[in-house]
Amino acid sequence: MLQVKSFAFNPFQENTYIVYNDNKNAFIIDPGNISEHETAALKNFIDENGLTVKNILLTHAHIDHVLGLQWAHDTYKVPVLMHLHEKELLDMNPITARNYGFFFKPFEGEIQHIRENDTLSLDDQPLE
Repeated sequence: MLQVKSFAFNPFQENTYIVYNDNKNAFIIDPGNISEHETAALKNFIDENGLTVKNILLTHAHIDHVLGLQWAHDTYKVPVLMHLHEKELLDMNPITARNYGFFFKPFEGEIQHIRENDTLSLDDQPLE
């Protein structure tokens, strides 16, 4: 059975999710953590529940959904899944951040592109 834990992160109050199953495998969806406190809350939940992160999924690449992307990618060293049409938006986020008065370093890592009707699974369980 899939379970979901949600967090409200960053000044935009973006929702970050951990979806996990009985095998303790997990997806991080939209890692928006920006502060040390938020990052600790996300990491502690994963660690305390003995979860193994398998993928990071971006529903879209607005800046509030990717503020913790580099941290999550560097920490868990797993694929980042995102629709190809979001690449331009992800690449523009340093400019978007500057417009909001803060710095955002461009994402450094590989993105695996997904398509609109792709079915993603966590082990044998589809994410729908």
